[in-house]
Amino acid sequence: MPRLDALDEKILAILKQNARTPLSEIAKRINRSRTAVQARVQKLEESGVILGYTTVRSDQSDNRIGAMVTVYLHERLKPESVVTLLHGFAEVRHCYRVSGDADLLVEIADGPNERIQEICSLLWDHENVRLTDTVFVMGTLLNS
Repeated sequence: MPRLDALDEKILAILKQNARTPLSEIAKRINRSRTAVQARVQKLEESGVILGYTTVRSDQSDNRIGAMVTVYLHERLKPESVVTLLHGFAEVRHCYRVSGDADLLVEIADGPNERIQEICSLLWDHENVRLTDTVFVMGTLLNS
C-alpha cells in the first residue's frame, strides 16, 4: 500500500464524510486543481486505499437489526470462497480475519431478521464453513 501524504489524507477525510463530494469541491477545499484531485483519487483507487463507495441509509425501521457472525472454517487458511459469497450481500458491511478459535467475523448491518437468517443459512451450507455463532445487535452505545 502506498504512503499517504497530507493531501491524500485530506481527500480521504472529505470522501469519508460524503463519498459523492464532487472533485471540483474537493479541489477548492484543498486548494488544488480538479485534475490533480482526480489523479490522486484514481491513484488511491488503483492502489487499493479506496476499495469502493457506499450508501448510508437514514431510514431505520423497527424491524431492521444488525448482527455479528463468528465463522469457523474447515480450511482456516482458505477463506476466499466464503468472502466471495459474502461479497454479494449489501447487508454485509465488513468481514474480518480474526485471531483465536474463530476464523472470520462478519458484520451484518441494518437487515431485517429474515435477511440475516438467509445469509446465515447460506454460510451454514458452504462447504468450508464448519460452524457459525450469531449475535444480534441490541443497540449502539458508542459509535466513533
